Amino acid sequence: MSDPVPTAPDTTKSSHRPAQFGLIALVLFSIVPPLLYYRAIDPFLDSTRINGGLLPGPFLLLRLSAHASAFVAVALLLLTIFAFVRPISARSLLYRGTVLLLVFSIAYLCYTLFMIAVMFAVRDI
Repeated sequence: MSDPVPTAPDTTKSSHRPAQFGLIALVLFSIVPPLLYYRAIDPFLDSTRINGGLLPGPFLLLRLSAHASAFVAVALLLLTIFAFVRPISARSLLYRGTVLLLVFSIAYLCYTLFMIAVMFAVRDI
């Protein structure tokens, strides 16, 4: 009895297309937080400036985290480009990109909800 010859994994580009398109979808999803921030939240934050044009500390942290969301989108775009250059790594990049987007989105959402709760609590006082 002879052992069967091991076959090489399928490295054709068509087998990696779903992961590459998944990364494209992640890039499109990652564009939403910065877009919402610059269209809806930034004008509101500019109206909360206190004497001298300074922003309150919590709002400044919200602004910095919104700027970081643009960096997440750029990082996912770079992962997508790398996945098209080297298709064999597309699935692992899809997993890493998904984790990156989920962790950042959950942290950003929690902080934003906390800030909304603080604003409503201060308004009621």
